[in-house]
Amino acid sequence: MGTDISGWVEIPKFDRWRGVIKIDGLLYRNYLLFELLFGVRNRSFAAPIAEKRGIPHDASPEVLLHFSDSDLHQGTSWVGWDELSVIRWEDYPDITLTTDWQVLFKLMQLLAEQEGIGASRTRLVVGFF
Repeated sequence: MGTDISGWVEIPKFDRWRGVIKIDGLLYRNYLLFELLFGVRNRSFAAPIAEKRGIPHDASPEVLLHFSDSDLHQGTSWVGWDELSVIRWEDYPDITLTTDWQVLFKLMQLLAEQEGIGASRTRLVVGFF
């Protein structure tokens, strides 16, 4: 049985988090990336970047609704653009950063660069099923 990813990119808007990019259908399976970032199907990385953080306590209404009745057998987590943007991809030669993930990361970078948002206030909230 395979593992798929689902979730949202969130940014703060009007003093609360808002889901602005739904990643379902955008991202495909990339098990090594799932392992490195979230510890899902972890067999190779000793210290995943954002393992088992769950859904943020201040999650957006979009995230809360999205995961309210999901069958997530691999759990939920989140990671900020501030953490993703400093990854040294050359340190992980086995990981191919496929076009779908490159697009997501570019969108997150652009959102973080918007006036008043910033890298620490742009995050990816995910679940695995």
